[in-house]
Amino acid sequence: MHVGDLIFFYGSLRPPFDTQRRIGIASMVRHLGPARVRGALHDLGAYPALTVGTGIVAGDLYEIIDGRLADVLDPFEGFDPTNHAASRYVRERVDLVTPAGVAWVYRHRRTLGSSPIVASGDWVCLLYT
Repeated sequence: MHVGDLIFFYGSLRPPFDTQRRIGIASMVRHLGPARVRGALHDLGAYPALTVGTGIVAGDLYEIIDGRLADVLDPFEGFDPTNHAASRYVRERVDLVTPAGVAWVYRHRRTLGSSPIVASGDWVCLLYT
């Protein structure tokens, strides 16, 4: 990830959660607004998981303003760039549905079994409705 790249957050890194400040990335990104990607969103309880799918997942789009962001986010997301097979999530670039563009996202790579799908595609709304 580089300064100027976009990143899509769909779970606890979105407002109204305090996770960005808590893990020290709030000053590394600049909020651009709402965004959507294709996929399936699973509710894992304390956090969601984005997987490959045909649905629409809601989230927030950010611009990376500090190139060290991956140094913090990769361990937080359980991603080891040197060992994808052992990683819980993988970091990859995806096409945005809205707005137009490409952004980094952390996608869950393991089988999720019977974890419930978030039908609305918006994990924050699921928690606050």
